[in-house]
Amino acid sequence: MSSDVTGEEDVEAIGWDAIDSVLLPIYGDREPRHYGTILPMMLGGNDPLQGISVYKNLLPEPHYHFVTYGFSELYEKESEDPELSGYGFELTFRLACDASDPEEPPRWPLNLLQNIARYVFKTGNAFAERHQMTLNGPIALEHDTAITAIMLIIDPELKEMDTRNGHVKFLQIVGLCEDEYGLIQQGYFNQVANRVSGLAPLSITNIFRQTILADESILEAIISASPDIKQREVFGTIVEWSENGDYLELRIGATIIPQLKQMFNRSKWLKLKFEMVTTT
Repeated sequence: MSSDVTGEEDVEAIGWDAIDSVLLPIYGDREPRHYGTILPMMLGGNDPLQGISVYKNLLPEPHYHFVTYGFSELYEKESEDPELSGYGFELTFRLACDASDPEEPPRWPLNLLQNIARYVFKTGNAFAERHQMTLNGPIALEHDTAITAIMLIIDPELKEMDTRNGHVKFLQIVGLCEDEYGLIQQGYFNQVANRVSGLAPLSITNIFRQTILADESILEAIISASPDIKQREVFGTIVEWSENGDYLELRIGATIIPQLKQMFNRSKWLKLKFEMVTTT
């Protein structure tokens, strides 16, 4: 396959074809609903992703399977890292639906994926499995949903692949309720993630579900274990840094402050003072 990306010459779609090759054993010759970007960011547009494919599945439970094209290098190798293709991942999302729903998926997940891509491309912060982040509001504004955050796991079907451009993981978005996300920030990732992922096969997200913590016995079981936050699982942005005498002053994204507090306050070697700074 080749694609006229620049308008001047054909280039080989190495990464694009690699994604298609992983989807082929699962979906065969089924044609997905594909949503391409008219003017991608690489050509001066506002959308980083060059496309999103969506498959409607009836098994193991009815759901839409969204798969991105654009976090990895879709065409010729451009980055200097030979081990990773682009950011080293593509995103997927499995959204619960009814068997009678149309093949055409709802549009809000397409916007969600492009908004996440804008964040990644703007900040350079790559995702990895076990990362989590708040959405600062409902995952779908037009629906009454308690899902306000997400976590990332390896897509149970697509998993990961090696391409001529480097390695790519398929990271699946799984929706979280606010209190579930709060527990994860306190260090209970495994306890929460295992229960949320087990609500549906393939970790399908039902945006109309209630929190798992509505059952008080589940909350008690989770917090009975010792919390654990690893530095590699803290995901956020360092806005800026400066030297202040003998101190290094960091300005970081506010969403990761609770995680950093938990991590550092459990250290017998290091105690930090945190200040919330609001900028306009």
